[in-house]
Amino acid sequence: ALGHVHLWQKIESPSPVYYCGSPVQLDFGEYHQKGFLFLETGAGKKCIPQFIPFKHGKKLKELRGTMAEITHALEHEPELKETYLKVTIRTESSAMGLSYQVKKQFPNVVDIRREYIATEKDLLLPQNSEWLPELYRAFYEKYHEHPISQAMIEEFNKLYTQCSKIKSS
Repeated sequence: ALGHVHLWQKIESPSPVYYCGSPVQLDFGEYHQKGFLFLETGAGKKCIPQFIPFKHGKKLKELRGTMAEITHALEHEPELKETYLKVTIRTESSAMGLSYQVKKQFPNVVDIRREYIATEKDLLLPQNSEWLPELYRAFYEKYHEHPISQAMIEEFNKLYTQCSKIKSS
């Protein structure tokens, strides 16, 4: 009757009425303590609820930051190892294998997202016929940490040309 309400709460009425809420966290946006209300009743006795925290089950938590910041959080918050995590990695570029690295360090990750941090260099791309192969060259050399071969650039250009023809027809 109260719809999608997860938090326990008192409902205004002539007699004491409480909505129990959900005993466990149902989404990553819930930050309040979960638990139960214990009410002791008796003739002529005022019912005063006692909140009993729920101590079982896994919590849900959202982490956002660079890989270094999230790793630091894991090292300094040991309870994260027993928590289901939604992780948003802030990164300057596309990093191959990032999801694998996160899952390896945080086995309880259920959702991994990337948030790209744009730098001024990223925003200023030259717009001529050579810009895409140069962008690929920069990506390749940053990821592999060695220069790209001329054969690889030629293959990229060949594929780019083929795709451009398909798009324009």
